[in-house]
Amino acid sequence: MYFEQPQPITYISYKLVDGKPVETSRVDVPAIPTSVAESAEPEELHAVQNRGRGPFLALRVEFKDGGASK
Repeated sequence: MYFEQPQPITYISYKLVDGKPVETSRVDVPAIPTSVAESAEPEELHAVQNRGRGPFLALRVEFKDGGASK
């Protein structure tokens, strides 16, 4: 993920209960420096709430396995 315009965020995690999302945790995260790229493992069901005063702009690239397409 490349952070072009980071902002302080609240990261909210969920799990599915009877097919509906149920919040499991909420963590406030400060803004990181501009123009930073990070590698991360795949994430479970989540949401991000922007607590900053400007737009949050990031580019996320996900690499999928090379399964054959039909």
